[in-house]
Amino acid sequence: GEVEFRIREIAIKECNKRNLGDYCVKDLLAIAYVESRFNCDVLGDSGKATGCYQIHLGYHPDIKAEQAKDLNFAINWTLNRMVHYGYPEYRSYAVMKHNGTPFTTRTLAYLKSVNSYN
Repeated sequence: GEVEFRIREIAIKECNKRNLGDYCVKDLLAIAYVESRFNCDVLGDSGKATGCYQIHLGYHPDIKAEQAKDLNFAINWTLNRMVHYGYPEYRSYAVMKHNGTPFTTRTLAYLKSVNSYN
């Protein structure tokens, strides 16, 4: 769909800018798919998480809902945060951090979902 195409387009630009390659693009698509099925209007976590990347506004009060719904902002924020947590060297850890506390039953299941995205 159109949202998936736009995510791919932005991800290619941002991953290349950071020299993170094609796997990075796949990860950003997978995270958006697992988080929202590419529906950027969906609300999760009792209305506290929003946008295609389901950025939790309670945990990240510096981010406004409009920013979380903006694909350019959300992709950059997600990628910067993943790099902060050791991406791509510590990819699994960085991906789990997007969902919460790494190595819990929930974040391990989340990682498995991201990894199974085609």
